[in-house]
Order: sequence, then C-alpha cells, then structure tokens
Amino acid sequence: MNAREVETVGRRLERSRIRTRDAAVAAPACALLGASIAPFTLVGSLALLIGAGFAALLALANLLARRDAVARLALDPSAYTLAEVRRYGDRLTLPTERQRLAAWLQEVVREAPIPGNWYLADRVARYAAQLESLANDLAAPRGNVLPASAAACLRLLTHATESPLYNPDVPAEELPAMIQRIRHGIST
Repeated sequence: MNAREVETVGRRLERSRIRTRDAAVAAPACALLGASIAPFTLVGSLALLIGAGFAALLALANLLARRDAVARLALDPSAYTLAEVRRYGDRLTLPTERQRLAAWLQEVVREAPIPGNWYLADRVARYAAQLESLANDLAAPRGNVLPASAAACLRLLTHATESPLYNPDVPAEELPAMIQRIRHGIST
C-alpha cells in the first residue's frame, strides 16, 4: 500500500469508528426514551425500542467490520502508520500473545490426528516439523516478532476459509509458503 492508500483507509476507519460510536449512543438513548414514554403511547414506545434494537445491531456490525478491516490491514507493514493498526499489531507481539499463538500451533500439531477436529490431518502431518519450529520461534523469549508476522499467524489459525490448515480447497503448497512468510518476520 502506498501513502495515499493508507491515508484513504485511515479516513474510512475513522468514519467507521464514528458511525459505531453514534449507533452505540443512539441505541440506549432510544431504549430509555421508549421506556419512558411507554405509559403515554405504546406505539411510540415500541417504535423507539425497535429503533434501539436496530441501532445496537448497526453498532455491532460496524464494530465487527472495523475489527476485521484492522486485522486485514495488519498483514501489510505499510499500514502500521495508522494508530489502530499499530495498537493491534503491538498487542499481538506481546509475550503473552506470542505464547498463545505458539501454544495454538502446538495444539494443531498435537490434535490433528484425532478424529473430529477441524484441522486437515494430512497437511498438518506433512508440515508438522515446520509448524513446531514456528511455534518455538514465536515462543522464544528473546525473539523479535514483527507485528505483520504475528497477524499472519493469527489469521492462519482463525480464518478457516482462507487457511490451508482447515480448507481443503486451498492448495496444500500454501501452508509452507505461509509458514515461510510468517517466519520471515521473526528473528531469534
């Protein structure tokens, strides 16, 4: 992403934050007003309560969409000029979060052969050594992990439709490529 694209995305994120805040403020205000006029007009009260529900849903939808946008932006190192993306990436590189990602990778390797889990056992078995090595690098206390690598690791583990760990439609060769991209941002 170039500087102009980052600036445009930053403005969109800010507008989304404002819309989320406005809807989050409107929901309880409508609910309170609806409850307070209930003794006088049930129709008006019901309309306000329905409006409060819609405002709450809108706030939640905006919040989730913004979080997903930030998580996607965190994969691009040039997006770290945006404060929200930088905070997200910084949180992912905290030792506790790195330990959590490492433990999750180890869990994938450990539980893939067990029937009934979501992991593609054949892929995990084929790349188990690379996954274990990645987990060890993430957990290394003196290691340095770039935020974009931590974000890519989290996305590998949480976005089943895009992940070669879960989705058989994603080519198996994507898994070692993703592991390599993640490891590129880790120095031990």
